[in-house]
Amino acid sequence: MTKVNIMQTTERKQLVSTMTVEPAHALGVVLKCGVCLALLTLLLVIGSFREDDGTAPEARGGAPHAAAVAGSSGAAAHRKEVFEERRARFAGNASNRTFAGVASVAPAEPYAP
Repeated sequence: MTKVNIMQTTERKQLVSTMTVEPAHALGVVLKCGVCLALLTLLLVIGSFREDDGTAPEARGGAPHAAAVAGSSGAAAHRKEVFEERRARFAGNASNRTFAGVASVAPAEPYAP
């Protein structure tokens, strides 16, 4: 036999052995995917049957609690007050501010050729 025939015979044996192992591998992949999908479906079903999981009523489509509504208006007022204070402080410091620590530059004189 020549060297080419030996190479072809060796390659053919490798391909045949790979082909005989491959269906089992493919079956394993399909089984793994099936098990994962079944697990996700099971988790979805279990999650849908939970009645009170501690979520806010508005997240489930209900009305919010009265205490939450009363507390949120106070918090909103506080946020607005802090915002206004910061805005006033920012406006007061705007005249002292420079870009990247560089002092203001006087405009250049027009170029006259």
